Amino acid sequence: MKPDTVLLGFRDEARPMDFFREPSSPYKTDEFDLDNGEVIFPIRNNVSARLSATEYVQILSDVLTVGKNLCLCRNFHKLDMTLVERKVPSLKYIDVWLMSLTSVQSETFTVRALFALQLAAVVRSTRGWKRSRMRVFATESTSEFPSPLEESSSPPARGRGVKERLEELLKMLRINAETHIQGIKLWSSLYRRGISSAIVRIIQSLYEGSTCRVIHDKELGAPINITAGVKQGCLLSPLLFIIVLDDVMRDVTTNVQGISWGVSVLEDLDYADDIVLISPTLAQLEGKLEKLQTAAGQMGLRINRQKTVDMRVNPTETDPLVLDNESLQSVPRFVYLGSTITSQGGADEDVAARINKAKAAFAQLRSVWDSNVLKRRVKISLFNSVVKSVLLFGCETWRVTKGLMNQIQVFVNKSLRSILRIFWPNTIRNADLWKVCKQSPIEQEIALRKWRWIGHTIRKGADNMASIAFEWKPLGGHRRRGRPVHTWRRTVDGELRAQGLSWTEARAVAEDRTAWRTLVKALCTTGVPDWPVLDDGSVELGEGTAYLRMPDAYLQKANSIIRRRCEEGTAVTFVQLPAPPVIAAGDHAKADQYLRVLDEFTRDLSPTILVRGLKSVTSTTL
Repeated sequence: MKPDTVLLGFRDEARPMDFFREPSSPYKTDEFDLDNGEVIFPIRNNVSARLSATEYVQILSDVLTVGKNLCLCRNFHKLDMTLVERKVPSLKYIDVWLMSLTSVQSETFTVRALFALQLAAVVRSTRGWKRSRMRVFATESTSEFPSPLEESSSPPARGRGVKERLEELLKMLRINAETHIQGIKLWSSLYRRGISSAIVRIIQSLYEGSTCRVIHDKELGAPINITAGVKQGCLLSPLLFIIVLDDVMRDVTTNVQGISWGVSVLEDLDYADDIVLISPTLAQLEGKLEKLQTAAGQMGLRINRQKTVDMRVNPTETDPLVLDNESLQSVPRFVYLGSTITSQGGADEDVAARINKAKAAFAQLRSVWDSNVLKRRVKISLFNSVVKSVLLFGCETWRVTKGLMNQIQVFVNKSLRSILRIFWPNTIRNADLWKVCKQSPIEQEIALRKWRWIGHTIRKGADNMASIAFEWKPLGGHRRRGRPVHTWRRTVDGELRAQGLSWTEARAVAEDRTAWRTLVKALCTTGVPDWPVLDDGSVELGEGTAYLRMPDAYLQKANSIIRRRCEEGTAVTFVQLPAPPVIAAGDHAKADQYLRVLDEFTRDLSPTILVRGLKSVTSTTL
């Protein structure tokens, strides 16, 4: 510990513990006992007198007056060093909160804040703590709309800028089939499935005498007898169609000609009539396509050549894919189930397509955004359910770079400003915009959706197709020279490593929903929590008087934010200690209020060190 730093215990009801005399303590020693049996540093018991609030606060003030750094330690009776040294999941973090409790909007990287960071780094470098991970939180407070004074005097946009400064500081084939199912083929498929003749006859009765009518120029046409296909809009139709199509694909995949997929082989992907055939060679793919055409024809289906294309990944064969002596179009990309698939991989084109679709969805609701009748809350709700759903469709599988994330965030911010009718030259900071519209940074929202989906997929079991994809590696190939491609899986592994976990450990955690939710919270943090607003108008700015007017709701909100982080597995927390007030003779109320603020702020947290540093950061530990 630095020689100019004074550590004191917290003034609360917790009984002091002597780690040097505790029988179970790894630091037990009798070197502090005198020859006559007396104890050099006796511990008070529950009935012993202790310092009054005024005396205690005066000591704190005196320590700072003589130019010493001050640390108050609370809740250390909860700390079990044996668990820390074993790196149990419940005690793996050292948290540092850089904000000032009484002036959140002030500069984040002050000498006091950096001293807390330095102290945490010193702790992490000591025996028993070296395997702990240090997390640093930079916070901000935002009002609903900045006043003209704030607009002109506030620093540049925070949020992401704070995070960046902190980081600097810490150095396939697609086939679309047209539906023409002949009735007799449908019933034979049902019989092959073992469905009883009684059930089949009931379904047949639903189709007997079926007709449809067409409206043209507002006139209803004559009835048309339905002799093929399934009923449109019938709840049973999708199931009947899938049964027939499954029979078709069974004939197509009789010979194993796909790609290695875990312990099996992946031959095709089927979603209703959107079918993907997968083969390692052109000859095998042509054979599959011919089988598909034959099997589909026997069931009354035919392939739509205009909607059928092929895509090749790292091709060695350039000959066209032929069907009925006609060459099919070879493309570098195609849209499958709403997502853009490219031969080069990545999410760039898919993200661009989603942004364009979201722009179109936003434009279609222009009358809603311009309405003077609808409330802002309704507009934001529509934006989330309509526009944002279109924008983030399939985002769980995106490998997003900072550039792509910026493109998405720019669209969201622009849309929200349009809804709020904030146009140039009027401006609003992004953090204020998100707070008014109750939005999270898009990076956090995508991460939350991704990790929730990963948890659901893992729990489906190891034989689930998406779960197999998590572990899949191509066989028989080799990686090109140069830096490895930044894939989705490598992104996931990197985020897990930041939390001190491997993929195997994450799969085990996912089986416990409660533990997984806790992990997701840790993975989806932006480092800029929504800190509560301390209304400066309700705080007297005179020397040492702010504590008399600090709202309880503010202290409780600040405490709950830090406490949620502690529940993620924090061993010790560093926070800034507010300056103690100057206590005049007989001014007991001010001392009591100051200690009440500290008590409310740190209540029920992990072992906490309140730090107030006055010295420059000169240690090379960082």
